[in-house]
Amino acid sequence: MQQQQQLQLVLHEGLQFSSQTLHLAGNAFKHCKFDRCTLVITNAPAHFDGCQFSACNWRIEFDVLHGDPGTVQTLQNLLKMIAGPPRTEGNGQAPPAPQE
Repeated sequence: MQQQQQLQLVLHEGLQFSSQTLHLAGNAFKHCKFDRCTLVITNAPAHFDGCQFSACNWRIEFDVLHGDPGTVQTLQNLLKMIAGPPRTEGNGQAPPAPQE
């Protein structure tokens, strides 16, 4: 019988990172703040919970596997996280969509 290995990520909690290049593989970030960082993400596991990103650049080094819906879903989730919540103008409303 083959035993599954449990993946363990290094936890970083409540920290603030500023103007750094961070390789995210193998790390979990909980309630951390990232300001003007370059964040390098790969297929290797990384986890975010309640983090804030301000003016960060993302380097995505990701293998997109043919026919693997999990890869596509992971990339979609990553792009949503990078985009963040809709921005608001001073009145709590989302800014108007650009006119074509």
